[in-house]
Amino acid sequence: MSFCVKCGSEIREGFVFCPVCGTKAIIPEVVVRAEQNADNSESVRKATVSRDDLLNYIRVAADMEKGYYRLGELCSNIDLNISVLNRKANEARKEQSTNAPQPPIEPIDYSNDERHIEMARVPDMSGNDLGDALKAMFLPTVWITDEVKKKREEIRKAKERLKNEYESAYKQYLKDKEDFPRKVLAHNNYVQAKINEERAMLQNIQELNQVKADLKKQMSKAKLNMETFYSADIVYSKYRGLIPIVMFCEYLESGRCDSIKECMNKYEEDVKYHNIITKLEDIENAEYATQRALCELAEAVSHGMKKISNTLYDINNQINVATYNMQIQTECQKQMQENLDAIKWYEDVKFIKGYTR
Repeated sequence: MSFCVKCGSEIREGFVFCPVCGTKAIIPEVVVRAEQNADNSESVRKATVSRDDLLNYIRVAADMEKGYYRLGELCSNIDLNISVLNRKANEARKEQSTNAPQPPIEPIDYSNDERHIEMARVPDMSGNDLGDALKAMFLPTVWITDEVKKKREEIRKAKERLKNEYESAYKQYLKDKEDFPRKVLAHNNYVQAKINEERAMLQNIQELNQVKADLKKQMSKAKLNMETFYSADIVYSKYRGLIPIVMFCEYLESGRCDSIKECMNKYEEDVKYHNIITKLEDIENAEYATQRALCELAEAVSHGMKKISNTLYDINNQINVATYNMQIQTECQKQMQENLDAIKWYEDVKFIKGYTR
């Protein structure tokens, strides 16, 4: 067991680089060869690296890539949570501006106001117009007296109606006036609750932003460590990522590959195979969608043909009924003509008999 010369972290046996800062260990021969060929990166890649050293190197790289990926996922989740909290805070802020309950207004008694009485009048139209016209023409005094009585009765009913409306409105006013303090208190409590909710959301957002800033620092540090770790130039920059490194680790652990070159070739084959499978799946999905659309179209056409058939059947039935009715009418006209002929014949015979007598 050894320790890193830069940060002092413990380096397990078989590891080529420090898992914390990525500094090269001193013991493995691959590091000596890398230092000797520091000016020629291609020579470093071609340097002989044992399978165990390469496996340890890839394992550390996979751990670092997984850690960096998890940090990125945490940042994404924090951004999502911040968006949700911002939306809730905005909703709470809008609900704080809801209109406060207004004090009830005492109603006015219009039962003695001439204008409102006139507006509330309902003319009595139950009389006989002809009788009223005759009274107006021949008995004007009686007619005027009746009209005055009607008007007084209309005014009395209008006053009574306005009085009842006032009493009902005044009862509601007293009830609202008694209930008004409770409504104001409930509104104030609601607004205060929304203010507290907004403050809590903003506090959570501030805390999440602080956590996000810390995660960003850790990601920057992890990125720097990975760059330092990859500075040995054992892996091409094209394959310095989570997916290829994890696949390299699986290739080496399963024994399918023994060198970095074999890992890269195998990875390229798998990528091409995956692309082909993906394209085939896309084609299959497109074909399935086309077949589904054709089935739906055929079903729609079949449904439309059924409707057309039913409509034609109904039209045919209507034509048959109309034809039958025309036949009945023709028979009826024929029978009627025969009856007319028989009546005419009977009248002619009767006339002839009377004439011969």
